[in-house]
Amino acid sequence: MRIVCTAILGCWLTAAAWAQPVAGTKRTIGDLEIYQDFKNRNLFYYAPGNLSLANEQHGKPRFQLLEMRYTGTAATGNQGEARFANVVQFTVLMEEAPREALQQARQQLGGTRIDLRPLPIRDVEAFVVAPVGGQQEKGGYRRIGKDGSFQAEGDKGSSGRSGYWTERTFTLKLENHEAQLLWDQVQQDQLALSLGYAFYADLLPARTGDVDVKHNGRVSEAFEETVTPLLTTDTVPTSSVVRADAFAIRINTKQWPDVLKKIDLNEGVPPAYAALEVRCFDFTDDLRPDLAIKAIDIVATGVGGQQVTLPAQKFLSSEPDLWARQIRFPYAVKLTAPYKYRIVEYTREGTRQVSEWVTAPSWNTHLDITTPAATNAFARREVDLEVPLEEFETLGIRRADVIVRYTFRQKPTATLVTFQAGDELPLKQATFKCDRGQPVACAIRWTFSDGKTLTGNNPVVGEDDYLYFDIPKE
Repeated sequence: MRIVCTAILGCWLTAAAWAQPVAGTKRTIGDLEIYQDFKNRNLFYYAPGNLSLANEQHGKPRFQLLEMRYTGTAATGNQGEARFANVVQFTVLMEEAPREALQQARQQLGGTRIDLRPLPIRDVEAFVVAPVGGQQEKGGYRRIGKDGSFQAEGDKGSSGRSGYWTERTFTLKLENHEAQLLWDQVQQDQLALSLGYAFYADLLPARTGDVDVKHNGRVSEAFEETVTPLLTTDTVPTSSVVRADAFAIRINTKQWPDVLKKIDLNEGVPPAYAALEVRCFDFTDDLRPDLAIKAIDIVATGVGGQQVTLPAQKFLSSEPDLWARQIRFPYAVKLTAPYKYRIVEYTREGTRQVSEWVTAPSWNTHLDITTPAATNAFARREVDLEVPLEEFETLGIRRADVIVRYTFRQKPTATLVTFQAGDELPLKQATFKCDRGQPVACAIRWTFSDGKTLTGNNPVVGEDDYLYFDIPKE
């Protein structure tokens, strides 16, 4: 059973989980921005394309401004009150890289031996901007809503080894006063918005070959043992913006009046509309490197009193940028009755863990199933390291190599941080994932211009995540 489960999980996981693009290798070929892999010199990645608003075949924009009115209930703690849920939802298209452009890039990079893939995206941030008041007003624009998220439906919404996703739906919830800004525009038979967005990817800060573990002179045995793990260990990548842009959304509401809807829920949610939003940041924030899939099962009460079960909603390690799910049930469900849920986790090793059923007392705006920090076995550390850089020239020091040692998934691991004469700042940061609650230690080697080396102590990093290294006296 374990072998079968592991094989199934292997189908979910893609090479994206092991991609290591390097920021310093970025180049432009035609209209493509290209990055090289840290380990594989024949592997390259290209950045995503621009986004635009999707239209139907006859030109109607795939856009919806929705106002849902319902009466507060005991289950939501606001019985008897008139409540409103305001939603802006529209579909975006990603510009596809032309096949000719990809072929041209491969040729310039080395020909048929080159593997060119989409750059794995960690997250996509987006926000909507709306005009406030007249066009002549200074600063007459403002951001509306928060925590907008993209949803993927079908094959068009998922990226793969051969290409990026091409179509996703963006959903944004608005406060009443924000929704009123848009309805005021509707009175003028026009809606004018803008969507700003940024794609984030994990990029290694160094170029291929920058991590150099060769050395001259005599080195202590303890330091030699510390250097050895670096032959197979890379530094933790940094989430970086790889594309940012914006586009205008202009809707002629007189020509397309059905993009505007106002419905009364009457304490129940029809199947066509989202009853709940579920969020999981385990993969987006790289909190659970041991996890492959996180799923949630939800059971609600239908308007006829029957139980309505939703098929498992999955969050995948291979799609970290999809951190939200808009939950729609196959049948109408009651807002007056609580729902219950359970979480199912699948690890990369093929194990499966199912939680107990939990009853949610109310239909909140969203349910967050991200792993709590207190129960997470892994931690992300950022250790500040400082050396007396101003003394390098006087003392003839060419470089200082700091080895940060820790355990990750119960295995000894290390990260290298190098200071060189001529650096602008004496302070650098080592960022890494490690086992929570385990010690982090450092070792340093000073290399002089004449090739001589000196090894420093191995201090343990304290709670302040800061270490200062004095130059040892001979």
